[in-house]
Amino acid sequence: MRFYFQGFMVDDSLFLVEKNGLALEIEPRIFELLVYFCQHPNIPISRDELIQYVWQQRIVGDAAINRAVSELRKLLENEPSKPQIIKTISKVGYQFNVSPNTQSSSTKEDDTTNRLTPISTLNTEADVENYNTNTNNIPLEINSTNGWKLSGVFTILVFFALIVITFYLFFPKQTIKVIPSKIERPLTSLKGTAYKAVLSRDGNDLLFVHKDKANGNTRIWHKRKGQEPLAITNDDFYYTFAIFGADNEIISSRFNNVQQRKCDIVSINLTTKKITKILDCADRAQTMLAYSLERNTLYFNSRSAVNSPYSVYAYQRSTKRIQQVTFPYQAGNIRGDYMLSLSPTNDRLAVFEYKNNNTSLLKIINLFTNEIESHSHEFDVNLTISWLNNDEIVLSDHSGVITYNVSSKNVQPLLTNSSISYVSANPLTGKMVFDKFILNANIYQYVIGSENVLQSKQAVTYSSFVNYQPQFANSSNKRAYLSTNEGESVIMMQPLQGQAYKAEFAGKINSLANLHFSPDDRLLVASINSQLQLFNEKDKQWKSLIPGRNDIHYVHYSNSKNIIFSSDISGDWQIWRLDLSSGVLSQITQKGGYSAQGNINDGYLYLTKFNYSGLYRLNLNTGQEEVVLADFPITSWNKWQVRNNTIYFNRDKGISALDTTSNTERVILPSIEGTPSAFSVSFDEQYLQHPIIEESSANIWLIETINSIKAQD
Repeated sequence: MRFYFQGFMVDDSLFLVEKNGLALEIEPRIFELLVYFCQHPNIPISRDELIQYVWQQRIVGDAAINRAVSELRKLLENEPSKPQIIKTISKVGYQFNVSPNTQSSSTKEDDTTNRLTPISTLNTEADVENYNTNTNNIPLEINSTNGWKLSGVFTILVFFALIVITFYLFFPKQTIKVIPSKIERPLTSLKGTAYKAVLSRDGNDLLFVHKDKANGNTRIWHKRKGQEPLAITNDDFYYTFAIFGADNEIISSRFNNVQQRKCDIVSINLTTKKITKILDCADRAQTMLAYSLERNTLYFNSRSAVNSPYSVYAYQRSTKRIQQVTFPYQAGNIRGDYMLSLSPTNDRLAVFEYKNNNTSLLKIINLFTNEIESHSHEFDVNLTISWLNNDEIVLSDHSGVITYNVSSKNVQPLLTNSSISYVSANPLTGKMVFDKFILNANIYQYVIGSENVLQSKQAVTYSSFVNYQPQFANSSNKRAYLSTNEGESVIMMQPLQGQAYKAEFAGKINSLANLHFSPDDRLLVASINSQLQLFNEKDKQWKSLIPGRNDIHYVHYSNSKNIIFSSDISGDWQIWRLDLSSGVLSQITQKGGYSAQGNINDGYLYLTKFNYSGLYRLNLNTGQEEVVLADFPITSWNKWQVRNNTIYFNRDKGISALDTTSNTERVILPSIEGTPSAFSVSFDEQYLQHPIIEESSANIWLIETINSIKAQD
């Protein structure tokens, strides 16, 4: 159906919005909201109704609905702050104050034959089943003006039925299938986590990474068509990614272990399982791979140092020559070109470059000239990318799977599911595989020093989603934490009395480095989307402390007048100080700093570094550093806390405490649930909170579109 109003055209089957003939970009959820408004004009619509029919009864709060309506108003209204089209109805919801003209998406001018129900409108399993079995889904346009008669239609249907029967009799080996726009089905059903799947060139074989338990090593698994998957590696390495190489070969990147994370790229013979090293890759790097069989060239992302951005390199396997293909923006951009995919014709690379504003820029690079053919608009962070054909790219983001046309730059949703983390397409068959995650985590509290600390465990949150990054206040047991109960990340404030409430943030929270309370607990500082943000509990408002800066990481309230934070403002990661009264910025460290805690009035700080392991103590008067914990891993930069004279930190799958006066160490929580992702100790050092993953699993699914399903024997 098409809806027309005030210069806009909305086509619900083509996922298209035009204004005065020009196509507009719109998010899938915003589009669904617009269509629902068009279908229900001039009547009040409650929030509950929107949750039921637009959000499909997902648990969402007012903030999610407010944001969606706000984005839609930006698209439709001349003055979004004074809306005329979408009115707010007090204590009810909203009302769409126009009456759109409607028209079938298939007009008589462009569709003079009978058509099946548009496949893009089949949204549920019931629709799919009904589409395949119910002939009533074939509408007959009966219009006396164009000469169509019911008897004539019947005659034509009989005629075509005879043709099909005749075709079947003479060509019995071929079958014809009536199918929906896409079919989803699982390819694996393993316990644990199966992810990062890729298909072979012919689309028959499947590769993926699998981890059977949360703290276990990963293996590469191989599945042949019609067979059960089998593990092809069984060693102490931690495999991060795998692709099909030459005949009977797999190419994989891996770490020596999850602590050191020394990286190399190896070749694995599918028959003998023999593993041969190809070359080293960047330590601590999730190395992505692509391979051109015709050129015998391997493409991978790497970096010269841990504080340098990723670039894409080409390794010619015959000559062992390495060439740099991409040159990302250097200043402040640590991740650089973090995702890549090789085109079906082996002449272009699609690359995602991380930007400082927490977005990713899509670049299409000509491999003959190494020049950028085109820049796309910016996407969300943490996307994956794969070529579907020479014109279309498949992406996965927080909303699910989308397609992007390189020529027209049109974005279309293919599959809406926030549990998808990786998608890969096969250009020959048009099939796509993706991993679908189930993750559930809640925050638990322990009594420090109790006779049996593990038995003192009590749940703090009760959710089927993810709650994590707890942070106790500094003079009371109030706390803040991050929650995904509403489908998107929100910061929750838990006061001493009453229910937890949302610390409403104006935009979307794409990333959160950490949270920390002011000494009097009235304020909360956070690194949100690489910006320094301050929440005031009194007016429940967020404020950007350094507008325009998108390079701020770990934050800490040093005292009532100063906030310290890590940033690469100077070109590498150092600790900085913000004087809250004057607004003056000053650099504290000269030898690096990635997370820091302590009161600068005491004359020293504790800190970690981006490049080196260890926990350090810095004398602010002399600039001298001393090592407090030499074997403190780099990856634990947010897994430590200073309370009074004690440093709490991760140690051997548990949490230990180091008394800095006596230099004695004791275990306070011998965790059996694995290493906590983050934890917090209360101001009086009586309680400890950390999240526990209660359920974590993923399996590989297949998407077949109408273009990828062919006649079979």
